[in-house]
Amino acid sequence: MSFVEMTNEEWDAVRRHHDALIQMAELELQAEQIRETCPDASQMLKPIQVQMHELDDVIAKLPA
Repeated sequence: MSFVEMTNEEWDAVRRHHDALIQMAELELQAEQIRETCPDASQMLKPIQVQMHELDDVIAKLPA
């Protein structure tokens, strides 16, 4: 395993990306739980879908 040097800014970008992915997974879990308990839950899912869309934008703007 080789060591990769990264700047603090690069580590911050990695952390932000990781945090956004974790938040996205949590939102997907919530959406799945709502779908399972209430099959006609389109109105309940709208706030979660908005948050997921916003997170997609955040993730897309993070440096790779």
